[in-house]
Amino acid sequence: MENPLRILRLAAIPLRLASFLTIVVLSGALAIANTVAPFGWPLMLILLGWFFRYSFEFLDNMIGGAREAPVLSVEMVFGSIGEWRSLLPLTIAVAVFFASGATSYWFGVAVTGVAGLTAIAAFPAVLAIQGWTGKTRQALSPAHCARMARLLGRDYLWIAGFTALIVTCCVIVLYAQTPAMLRIAVLLYAWLAVIALSGGTVYFRRQTIEEQTEFLDKREVIESPAEVARRREEIVDWVYASWRAGAQENAWQTLSRHITTSEDPLAELRIVYRRVSNWEGTRFADRVAQELLSRLLVEDREGEALMLARERLQRDASFRPRDDSELSRLVQIANANADRATARALVETPSK
Repeated sequence: MENPLRILRLAAIPLRLASFLTIVVLSGALAIANTVAPFGWPLMLILLGWFFRYSFEFLDNMIGGAREAPVLSVEMVFGSIGEWRSLLPLTIAVAVFFASGATSYWFGVAVTGVAGLTAIAAFPAVLAIQGWTGKTRQALSPAHCARMARLLGRDYLWIAGFTALIVTCCVIVLYAQTPAMLRIAVLLYAWLAVIALSGGTVYFRRQTIEEQTEFLDKREVIESPAEVARRREEIVDWVYASWRAGAQENAWQTLSRHITTSEDPLAELRIVYRRVSNWEGTRFADRVAQELLSRLLVEDREGEALMLARERLQRDASFRPRDDSELSRLVQIANANADRATARALVETPSK
């Protein structure tokens, strides 16, 4: 039962607060724009462009290990302008829409059904390769898609089956007498559900893919210092939005991946801490400080570690290192530096 339970958990991710609100707001706006067609069509294209950029940010996060959908932000939308891969789903959706009608007219329902089932079976592999490499050309290669499907093994059969179920539900809703907003919301959820299934399964099978995907060009991005600074600002802003929206674990996982993959994790963590230390509330800043404190102690930067602990205690008397061994070492450092106040504050039980 491990496979179906994992599939259900992944499919439920778009129904959590952050992504659910995104679906509701966008479906409402798209429904309103559709009522004033053709004048509303430009707005619909803009909103769909935002949604697809959001969905690929979601795919990247899932492949990176996140288990919550991101919060749609201005930085996410405009920061990804120019990424041609965000046009991939729009191109596929339009092509399938017109091709299915034409195929049904010229070749009959049977051929249309076969073409539709083939597209459903291949599409999760397209998303998996797109998320793994960031390259649309490789994602549209039938040979690469077939290889990725084999690497994902039995999980891929569950994904394809669940995708077929989602598509069937979408068809039923589209032909039923339901409000336009509900039909659009179901379509948006279906897209995000397939994103979650593909990205989550790739993360689960990442070791196998890493070992056997020499046929794929892994994503390699060389950024200038200005681009690094801009991306850092985008990540911190996104983390803040996620944290305030209640997606706390997802915010922390995103920040952790950013720190871990940076060229100098300790230096990056210092910069991020300075940004978050003044946020309203102390919980997130304390968690970042704990991570920074651990790395400082590992590097034997005891003076900086003591200064950091002293600063956090002034802001939050309940702040403590991550574990008892770090606490004990920090108390010893404070005593060795004649900082009795900090040592006493660390060993005292914080008042609730």
